[in-house]
Amino acid sequence: MKRKDSLYHLGKRSWAWQKVNHWQEAEVVITGYRKEEPGWLIAVEENGRLRPGGVMELGIGPRERKAFYQVAQRIKTYENRQYVHVEPKIHCKVKYKNQLISVKS
Repeated sequence: MKRKDSLYHLGKRSWAWQKVNHWQEAEVVITGYRKEEPGWLIAVEENGRLRPGGVMELGIGPRERKAFYQVAQRIKTYENRQYVHVEPKIHCKVKYKNQLISVKS
């Protein structure tokens, strides 16, 4: 946000220019995880179908991560070189700033 009559000053922060992050939330389903680096594959439900929503990388605490991997071993469906895919049984709410693919808020 900025005031209409404000000036931009190179290298300085001004009360007249404020950065505003527009956070959104969505209910997603975890459909798998990356093997090499941390990241959960997520999907969103639309019209009874799952649409890929991206990879959730941040905001996962050690306790949640450990619990997820224990459950994921029991619901694994298949894997390839990069990912392990699981049955879409684990739902969670995510908060995001940028566009989450296919989500209609």
